[in-house]
Amino acid sequence: MRGRLTFLLVLLLCCCVVVPDVEAKTRRRRKPSTTQASRTAKPKADAGMTAKPKAKAEPPARGITRYDARLFGPEVPLATIVKRLGVETSGGKIPGARLLVLKRERRLELFAGDVFLKAYRVQLGPQPVGPKVKVKDGRTPEGDYFLCARRPSKYHRGLWISYPNLEDAGRGVESGLISAAQKDEIAAALAAGQCPPQLTKLGGHLMLHGQDPTLTNWLARAQRKGQLKIERGRELGDGNPANLEEVWDWTQGCVALLNPDIRELYDALPERTPVSIRASGEPTRPGPWPPKAVPAVPVAAAPDGGVPAAASPGAAEPSSPEDRTAGTN
Repeated sequence: MRGRLTFLLVLLLCCCVVVPDVEAKTRRRRKPSTTQASRTAKPKADAGMTAKPKAKAEPPARGITRYDARLFGPEVPLATIVKRLGVETSGGKIPGARLLVLKRERRLELFAGDVFLKAYRVQLGPQPVGPKVKVKDGRTPEGDYFLCARRPSKYHRGLWISYPNLEDAGRGVESGLISAAQKDEIAAALAAGQCPPQLTKLGGHLMLHGQDPTLTNWLARAQRKGQLKIERGRELGDGNPANLEEVWDWTQGCVALLNPDIRELYDALPERTPVSIRASGEPTRPGPWPPKAVPAVPVAAAPDGGVPAAASPGAAEPSSPEDRTAGTN
């Protein structure tokens, strides 16, 4: 009897040890190895035969976050480009010049007639999406305008944009922001080639201008100390547009460039140069430099609905925002 009990006890202990071991082996068998998984995994589509092409990456709703150097320039002085392409000038100005601003792409394109000259990096305000509606909304207008005034600015140089235009004024009347009489004043100023009233509830004091003075002062200090060099053809405090990689929106609705770029435009653009501002568009990619010579660009007549050629360049220039309320855009 005692021997039988001893045998049953040994048998019971063996079962307790063997069964968990069998279960563990079973669990290990159930979990395929890495090699087995790779053998049974669904094969990837052949990239050259069945894979769908990747869709073109679109910039986020607010626009690009970094500048693609391949889409800007040529990174040579505008005067060199004009001379190389045989673009006609008058008194140092480009008579057929026109500007296209693409907000989402943060770029300003300069044309002489239909000839592309150069693409510039720009910065906008805190609300880059959507057209400007009212004062202090932080937006940049969208529509067709012209350069209605120019003067030095605390942002280095300032080229005033003829905002609001007739479409902006019409929306302002519909929304109750301005009166019909104010719209008539805007229309009269635009017809005369002058800047429209700047102190309505639609906002104003919108310009193409230079870089943030804080950046200018920082660069100037570093250049004086020898930490940064002043590049050939540049002034103290100038940033280098070719080195600008990240988008930094800091204005109150104006279109900002680095100082060397605004100086080029300030010196080359005649009064009442057309400025088209669009929410987005297909960038014009600069060609190889130096390009092949092209026929001289003739002086372009003002397009239908453009600014009258007989308008007085200096008539009714608005006071500078630095004189009163800088950035009441």
